[in-house]
Amino acid sequence: MFDLEPSSLNSISQSAWSSLYHPESFIFGKNGAGNNWTKGFYGEGEVLAEIIQSRIRKVVEICNCFSGFQIYHSVGGGTGSGLISRLVIALKSEYTDRNSTTFSVYPSVKVSDVVVEPYNAILTHHRLIENCDQCACLSNEALFRVCSEKLGIKDPGYGDLNQLCALLAAGATSSMRFPGQLNVDLRKIAVNLVPFPRLHFFCSTFSPLVSKHSDDYVQQTVSSLTQQVFDATNSFVELTPGNSFFLCASVTYRGEDIYSQDVELQTTRIQQQYSASFTEWCPNSIKCGIVNVAHNGFKNSATMFGNNTGIKYMFSRVEENFNTLFRKKAFVHWYIDNGLEEDAFFEAQSNMKDLINELETWSGGSGDDVPAEEEE
Repeated sequence: MFDLEPSSLNSISQSAWSSLYHPESFIFGKNGAGNNWTKGFYGEGEVLAEIIQSRIRKVVEICNCFSGFQIYHSVGGGTGSGLISRLVIALKSEYTDRNSTTFSVYPSVKVSDVVVEPYNAILTHHRLIENCDQCACLSNEALFRVCSEKLGIKDPGYGDLNQLCALLAAGATSSMRFPGQLNVDLRKIAVNLVPFPRLHFFCSTFSPLVSKHSDDYVQQTVSSLTQQVFDATNSFVELTPGNSFFLCASVTYRGEDIYSQDVELQTTRIQQQYSASFTEWCPNSIKCGIVNVAHNGFKNSATMFGNNTGIKYMFSRVEENFNTLFRKKAFVHWYIDNGLEEDAFFEAQSNMKDLINELETWSGGSGDDVPAEEEE
């Protein structure tokens, strides 16, 4: 638990959740990042990153079976963008053979409260492309939409949005913590969902998504759970309308009465039913996991990670918002004055465009237009 300002962590350490964390796990600075990527990457962020790495080493040393890292952050602020960028680079360098997974919340213009979020997001995304094994992308706008339309919450707060993120993370890691018929850990998810190194950004969702008042009237069968997780309106990130293809997907089911035969039947049916939305060159593209312990509060549940080309829609919006500011060089001096060179903006934008073009290449489903060197 770390931040460049103490207020957020103080509120946690003084709450009922404080007993979950070792006192040494609360690491914070004094001045904050001021929503500036460079202050998180350089300056006090650079000093704090060394302290965080030292603490991580201590935790790694006492692990019985250390497999990798999970990082939860926002790409729009200063700490979640700049400090995380420095940290993922350091972890990749020090633990080259370990999996690194991020749960990254991307900003949205509709619910934004920081003008320079596009700068922070694109500079962070540049590092995530190069230094992470897999990124579960979440969007503030999509989370708000799910809360209001699916859960019937009129005015969603941070607690409601964080609850969705927690459900997703708990489901994705459940097979590492509980017994099951088919185990799927984060490393297996990466192996089955990342066909090409740069395409490791996933859409995600959780089911059942129902309001508290209608929970007793909704079936939680394998069939209904599978239909829900592949419904684009339930996605925790915006996808390109009408032009999205699944390269691969991973679904983890939780519950006492979930059987492998039902899972295999329903995942096969979903690929046949939505065959136009799955790539032709990967016929068995859904990896399944089954955990026998149900999620607290649910009889049965499912969590889906999908490598979907439609995620380029969110990246394109971030790039467009970045370009709107950067063509005027607005607010750029705040970054240059803190140690960032202007060329870094061009490099990050170019990397983002290249990723969007790669996703666009595979949006045809068949991949017939892929250059020969990529096919090899």
